[in-house]
Amino acid sequence: MGMTYQIHDAASKYGLGNMAASTALSTANQNLLGSIVSITPSWVGDAPALGQPAAVAVGFAGGFTGNIGFTLTSYTTIVVTSISYVHTASNETLLSANGSMAFSANDVTAVLAEQRVYASGDTLFGNSFNNALRGFGGNDTIDGGGGNDTAYFNGARSLYQITQNGGTLTVSGPDGVDTLRNVERVAFSDKALAFDTGGSAGQAYRLYQAAFDRKPDTGGLATWMNYMDQGHSLTEVSTMFQQSTEFITKYGTNVSTAQFVTLLYKNVLHREPDSGGFAMWSNLLDTNQWGRADVLIGFSESNENKAALIGVMQSGMEFVA
Repeated sequence: MGMTYQIHDAASKYGLGNMAASTALSTANQNLLGSIVSITPSWVGDAPALGQPAAVAVGFAGGFTGNIGFTLTSYTTIVVTSISYVHTASNETLLSANGSMAFSANDVTAVLAEQRVYASGDTLFGNSFNNALRGFGGNDTIDGGGGNDTAYFNGARSLYQITQNGGTLTVSGPDGVDTLRNVERVAFSDKALAFDTGGSAGQAYRLYQAAFDRKPDTGGLATWMNYMDQGHSLTEVSTMFQQSTEFITKYGTNVSTAQFVTLLYKNVLHREPDSGGFAMWSNLLDTNQWGRADVLIGFSESNENKAALIGVMQSGMEFVA
């Protein structure tokens, strides 16, 4: 039996909403937690009684407390039944876990110090913010909850198969068979894929195609979708795209409204403008109802452009994690 993990909203406030999903995140977590400064057992003496519930509270220098509930099943083995992290001063719960998992009796404090999921069939729930989640080994179920969440896997993309059924992703590979719900991105050791076609990744992808008439480069897509993940608007990104050398080279400088609209039709929709659409976009610009950044978004987010790109986007938009 595995564990069921829940990341609580408070975890993101303190920078711990990531379950140590990668080496870099694990190091960052350990730096935030700090060194162990206290270990408080629930029993008196050298060891808890065999077969009886016990607990240990571990204090970290960073102002956090880890709690682990377990049963000593032999003098070398424990079965962990609960794990939690709290912010010591506020008593806010950051992460909680319940279930059953066997460990060496020497690993009680190590389980808390590493702050991660272990290799078994686990269930992970994210919070309403952006989470980094990883089931490690076993057949895991991962629900990202709200926000833009990323599930991490240990191997290269070529070692895994991804299938989609509605909003559910199934990722099969050396780590096991994991079921992902409400997870927008999947990161492997060599590349990452975004599946939020209606979210910031999809918007950035379509805007690249509209502004530059090309597929986004993986680094650029990562930069701009992460920029929007942080709360910046698509209009801000569109404005910056239009100020770029690549856009100016493609669209020119001091172009008239008619030239600008015609170029959008050709570069985005790859056709000549229809009279009704041309008149509508031209009027919006000439009457200052919309700026050029808004009109570029109008083309990139149009049903026609979405339909043209959905086939390549829904199988995963590659970016640098």
